[in-house]
Amino acid sequence: MRTATSSPESMLNVAVAAAMSSDYRQLAILENLSAPIYVTDSEGVITFYNKACISFTGRVPTVGKDKWCVTWKLYTDDGDFIPHDKCPMAVAIQTRRPIRNATAIAERPDGTRVNFRPYPTPLFKQDGSFFWRGQFAGRYD
Repeated sequence: MRTATSSPESMLNVAVAAAMSSDYRQLAILENLSAPIYVTDSEGVITFYNKACISFTGRVPTVGKDKWCVTWKLYTDDGDFIPHDKCPMAVAIQTRRPIRNATAIAERPDGTRVNFRPYPTPLFKQDGSFFWRGQFAGRYD
């Protein structure tokens, strides 16, 4: 599977294919993507993140504890605070639909901020239930 992709949608397609694989080793593909990618369970608890998440967020997410988002703090483009339970990933999980065309600002623990475009994508089995342990893949520009 090719991992060097440039467009957000093609990178998301690689991430989704890896997350939906029944082979846990396929998650290693996510490590090779340059975009921060993380996976949560159906309750929003982080179950996996790649190395790019650390440089993007300026922190090391805690698997099994952090919920909804790997960022430290989130804001709207206008600077209003977004609680993690209202972030795009939380909305995707709660509404069971992908979120597109959203933008936000992530604040790192050192106070620096970065604008980004999330791509939270719920993953489902053919019967409509959430897909195994990795229900969602988030991708940031």
